[in-house]
Amino acid sequence: MSKSLLILILLCVELTESSAQNDPLYNQYQFNQLLINPAYAGVNDRMTATTISRVQWLGVDGAPVTNSLSVHTSFSNAHMGLGLMLQNDQLGITNTNEVNAMYSYRLDFGATKLQFGLEGGFVNFNYNYSKLTLEYLNDPLLQPSQSRFTRPNIGSGIFYYGSNFFIGASAPRMIDIKVYDGLTNSVRYLRHEYYTAGYVFMISEDFKLKPSVLVQVIEGAPTTYDINLNALLANTLWVGLSLRAETSASLNTQLEINDHMRFGYTFEYPFKPMNFGNYGTHELMLSIDFAPFRNQLTTRRYF
Repeated sequence: MSKSLLILILLCVELTESSAQNDPLYNQYQFNQLLINPAYAGVNDRMTATTISRVQWLGVDGAPVTNSLSVHTSFSNAHMGLGLMLQNDQLGITNTNEVNAMYSYRLDFGATKLQFGLEGGFVNFNYNYSKLTLEYLNDPLLQPSQSRFTRPNIGSGIFYYGSNFFIGASAPRMIDIKVYDGLTNSVRYLRHEYYTAGYVFMISEDFKLKPSVLVQVIEGAPTTYDINLNALLANTLWVGLSLRAETSASLNTQLEINDHMRFGYTFEYPFKPMNFGNYGTHELMLSIDFAPFRNQLTTRRYF
């Protein structure tokens, strides 16, 4: 399939009234849930900076490429948290940039804690129609009058956790994001909800096992889920397997270089590969922990 044909198909999907994008859903969210839940801000009593790069459907022209940078920290004796996330998502002729700020508040219940979170920001859409190669250049249906849009975003979440478990619920997109390009009204992002849970089994000093699950609910779309199983070996190397609904399987690895830094890689492969080229999805993550404020620590964390 030629590049121009693929891009045209993507454009036709985007210009229909009923179409809408899903949030870019990384696999390495398992160690950085700020990507899906604002209540995660400051959860580990430190400052954490994380960058993730995801290349989906390698070998397919116009396939999604997503990059994110997030920073979050606790403050005020760990009872509050702040976070910031920058994200760029490219799909066909669409280039989406997003900025969101997060705030969390913590309640302590002895060995367990409950955090509430809010987020707000904006999403900017940019459509580069010059990438299209069309036979009928004067077709009015393919000549929208606007190519840039900026829309607000709000979200919320809760996160309940202890030293070796977590349960979370969030709606990082509480409102539909709609645009009018001069030709049609369309929904670019629908309301998203996420439900997560996980537990760390301390099998031995050198072996930990962490099963977890994520359920994604999108208005008007089938409910999807991730089932994850990760093992920590010698307190240094995470290895794991993830199953995403009925669509793909992933092999996850993460190296804890020290208490401050970790590097992760994910290889994801669809159960039904595309016959015109698909060498899987690849994801890289680098995360660094700091302790710039009093009472912060950079001890080992499991989620």
